[in-house]
Amino acid sequence: MATTVEPLFQMLAGSLLSTMAEGSDDVFQDETPSSVTSLPPQEDPYANYTWLRKTLRWYPPVFASIGIPGNILIIVTLIRCRRRLLQPLPPYCYLLALAVSDLLYLVSVLVLSRTLKTMTFHLPDPDWYYGKFCSYNVVVGYTASYASVWTVVAFSVERYIAICHPFRHRVGSSLKLTIKVIMVVWLFSFLLALPYHWLVGPSHLTKFVNGRNVTGDWCKPIDRGVTFTLSLTWVSTVFHFLVPFTLTSIFAIQIAWAIRMSRSRVKTHARFHPTSQTALSYMLVLLSSVALVLLMPMKVLKLYMYFKGLAPTSPQITLLWHSFTMLFDMNSCLNFCLYYLASRKFRKALKDKVFCCLPRDKLHRASTLKSGAKVDDIELKTFASTPAALSAPTFQFEQ
Repeated sequence: MATTVEPLFQMLAGSLLSTMAEGSDDVFQDETPSSVTSLPPQEDPYANYTWLRKTLRWYPPVFASIGIPGNILIIVTLIRCRRRLLQPLPPYCYLLALAVSDLLYLVSVLVLSRTLKTMTFHLPDPDWYYGKFCSYNVVVGYTASYASVWTVVAFSVERYIAICHPFRHRVGSSLKLTIKVIMVVWLFSFLLALPYHWLVGPSHLTKFVNGRNVTGDWCKPIDRGVTFTLSLTWVSTVFHFLVPFTLTSIFAIQIAWAIRMSRSRVKTHARFHPTSQTALSYMLVLLSSVALVLLMPMKVLKLYMYFKGLAPTSPQITLLWHSFTMLFDMNSCLNFCLYYLASRKFRKALKDKVFCCLPRDKLHRASTLKSGAKVDDIELKTFASTPAALSAPTFQFEQ
């Protein structure tokens, strides 16, 4: 067991912030500031994977440039459309919380940890410019990642109640309750991430980088004992993957079955489930499915390495490790693309409420009112008398 302690440290810190613990790539030697020992030159383990080095160097800023503006646009769109979101309001609060958690993860992990070249793969400058903030940044990254996963779980519970128990949803669903649930999710996520504050920190040591030894302050795991490390490994696996995705899958199956049964009885129960409810449920299934596909490979690889007692030193394991890390990070970048591609209403709201600088819509509306006021008045009265105009929200995800 003692021989697997260092790999466990590397696996634990690497699940979210893999570049914080690149002990699998390079050689570490702890040192005191007054005594620096040079390490002999060693063979570069990535000599045959130069493309991987380039990919790991450039994907963080690329992902950040896509994900950060995308999540900001989601937040701005949802906030600016809040007056139009009459029913149902709670789902959009969960979507807003999900965008905030993904944005915080991208800033903490891809910007502060990698894009600013403080811990990026195989760069000659090893200094960690934030000092003790190293451990705080790890906690922030884990908190955001936990919050993202458990927000999807809370969203799935809300959708399950709305679809399978619509009357209870109408009575018990409220904005205050939704805000309380989101606060509980973030508090729970912070408590799960807090132990990582004592697991990583800046260390003064020498690292073998690009064919030479470089001395500096590196953010790396701290030896806290096998029990502490194993406990955090299992907590991360259970509460970041197994439990949330099991719950989400169960609720998604129940929702899909209820929607199918309602469609089979659509002739006798024409309004059994409103369009907005089913459309939001489809969006939940899409979000959870994409997250499962992107997060599962890293979790499976960690468990495989643990049970096999493997260290992340072989080229094959290292290649899989970094590839799955990129998939893990991609989960926080794709929500805007999913919303934009899957929802015509979201695209329209984005255009009308965010990219609304051109006045041609107002000019067109004014000319239409002048040329055909009577026709528009008749159309408005006809539309207002329909049940859909009274019940359907203005901004909703399409099926």
